[in-house]
Amino acid sequence: SLLEAFRRPDFDVAAFVRDATGQGADRVTKLSQQLEDCASTFDQDLQREIIACHDELLQNAGSISDLDRQIGGIREVVEGLKASIGRVKGDVLTPFQGVKQRTVLLERMQAVNVLTRKLLRFLFDAKKLRGQMEAPSKDFAKAAHTLQELEGVLQEGGLDRIDVLKAEVAWIRETGVRIRKQAADDLRNGVKQGNHVALNVALQVFFNLQCLWPQLKRSLREMLDEFSQVGLPAGAEFHQALEVNMQVLIAQTQRVHLLSEMVRSKT
Repeated sequence: SLLEAFRRPDFDVAAFVRDATGQGADRVTKLSQQLEDCASTFDQDLQREIIACHDELLQNAGSISDLDRQIGGIREVVEGLKASIGRVKGDVLTPFQGVKQRTVLLERMQAVNVLTRKLLRFLFDAKKLRGQMEAPSKDFAKAAHTLQELEGVLQEGGLDRIDVLKAEVAWIRETGVRIRKQAADDLRNGVKQGNHVALNVALQVFFNLQCLWPQLKRSLREMLDEFSQVGLPAGAEFHQALEVNMQVLIAQTQRVHLLSEMVRSKT
């Protein structure tokens, strides 16, 4: 029937109208009359259902009135709760937001203060290092101590973001490479030549840079590599090569002893 078609879950209004109008004007007139009859029948059925359930509907109407009163009471409670929440917000949350904003402001001021102090210390040490490196007689040991202070500040971070310091930072890093190379050359030549002055300065530089022990390990490894490169050929040249090896071993032993004595005096 027509009502059954309307009750289908997959009922499609557009498809239904398309099919009805596609069958001619007579089909449309007939369908219109059927729809009016179905509506009249459905209305009559609904009235009968209402009459049959008249008493139950009246009881439910009373229940609805009670429910409306209860909802009114709940609405009053909700409004009271909203008012309480508003007072809590005014008494607690608003001051808390003020304290929070002032705390953030204080943290930022403290960060600016720390960075400013770090900047002043950095500029003072940078000027001091330039004076030490531009002096006619350079004291690499003192320059290494100042360099270590500057590298410590750079390692803490923060100054790299200041554009006006980029050139100064680059110069400090280049100076660090230069001082380390000079000290490594002095250490190598001082050990080979037994030059106590050069050796003393080189050790003091690495000590001030806080990298003495790694540098000593590299120096000892270089001595070991130098000794291992001297071969022992077989045959008539064996004794001569053995004597050369013994001379190299004695020389290296003396260098290690000298280095040990110099390090002991530093530590």
